Amino acid sequence: MLKRAIPLAIFFIALDQSLKLLAQRSFAPRGSRVVIPNFFDLCYVLNEGASWGIFHGWRWPLVIFAVVAATLLIVFRRHVFPPQHPLPGLTLALLLGGIIGNLIDRIRLAAVIDFIHVHWYQHSFPVFNIADACISVGLMLYIGGQIYAERQSKRTAEE
Repeated sequence: MLKRAIPLAIFFIALDQSLKLLAQRSFAPRGSRVVIPNFFDLCYVLNEGASWGIFHGWRWPLVIFAVVAATLLIVFRRHVFPPQHPLPGLTLALLLGGIIGNLIDRIRLAAVIDFIHVHWYQHSFPVFNIADACISVGLMLYIGGQIYAERQSKRTAEE
C-alpha cells in the first residue's frame, strides 16, 4: 500500500504547491479572477489557521498536529485501513498529500495559501486549496471504505 501511496502523495503535493505558487504570483496581494460568474473565482488568501480560519495564529500547534497525523497514518496504516478497504493506497495518498501540502506552507509562510473560492452570489464557501480538497476527499474515501469494509465483514461472517 505504501509503495503505491507515496508516489501519488508526491504528485498531490507537487500539484498543490505549484498551483499555490501560481495563485501567489497571479493574484497576490489581493487580486482575483472570476472563472464562472456568481459561482467560482480564483484568488489569493493567506490563512493563518485551519479550515474556515479556526485556530487562527496557532502555527506551531498546527505544524505539530500535521507531523503527528502524517506519522501515525504511515506507521499504523495497516491498522487504520482494514484489508477489505477498497482504495487504501489512494486514500492514504490523498490524506498524506493534503496534510504535507499544507504543512509545507505553514513551515515556509506561517500560513496556508488558499485560492479556490466557490460561492453562490453572496453565499460563500470558505476559500480553500488543493491540499484541503485532498484531505476532504481522502476523509470521504476513508469513511466510505470503512463502511464498505464493515459490510463485507458482516457478509463474510453470515456466510
